[in-house]
Amino acid sequence: MATDKKKAFTKKQILAAEILTDPAFSGDIAELCEKLHIKPSEFYLWLENPDYCKYLNGAIEHYTDSELCRVWKSLISNAVSGNATAQKLYFEMKGKYKQTADHTGGVVFISGEEEILE
Repeated sequence: MATDKKKAFTKKQILAAEILTDPAFSGDIAELCEKLHIKPSEFYLWLENPDYCKYLNGAIEHYTDSELCRVWKSLISNAVSGNATAQKLYFEMKGKYKQTADHTGGVVFISGEEEILE
C-alpha cells in the first residue's frame, strides 16, 4: 500500500483498516467504532466510498498474502497427521480431487475418491 493512498484517508480510517486486518481483533463493528470513538453511521459512510473499500480490501489482501506460507504449513501438518478434512482440502486446493454429486430418485450419490487414487 503506497503512502500516497494513505494520505487520502483520515488517521481513524487507516486505524480502522489496521484493526480489521489484525487477527487479534475479534470484535464487531460496534466495538470497532467504540475503539475509534466514532459512530457506526460514520464507519458505514466510509464503506460507501469506493476508494476506501479498495484500500481496506488491499489491506486485507496484503495481510492474507503474508500469512499464506503459515496456513499452507498448518494445512499440510494436519493432513500428514491424519486429519481427513485437511487431506481432502489439500487435494482440492491442489486440483487433485473434485467432489461430484448425482441426484437420482431422491438418493444422492457422491463420488470423487477415484480422482485421489489416480
